[in-house]
Amino acid sequence: MDERFDKIEARLERIEGQLDENTQLIRGLMHNVETLGVEVDGLKVTTLTKESIAHLATKEDIVAIANVQQLHTEWLRKLAADSSQHEVEIHMLKQVK
Repeated sequence: MDERFDKIEARLERIEGQLDENTQLIRGLMHNVETLGVEVDGLKVTTLTKESIAHLATKEDIVAIANVQQLHTEWLRKLAADSSQHEVEIHMLKQVK
């Protein structure tokens, strides 16, 4: 009976040791799952950010806009110069009258 009791006790100690090891493994896995969840949430934010900036202008778009703006600026300067010239001509015509 003592021999059987010793075997059961040894087996119980092994089971308790395995239980402790399993508990530590489960805690580690739970921690990894939580960490993975945080990383997935971070990826979702990154994905949303990429989606939200996808419609923004590219470098090429900005260059094209700058070129058009430069053409408009040149046109406005010419228009201003023509307007000034017309004012001078109108002023001269008024003096002739």
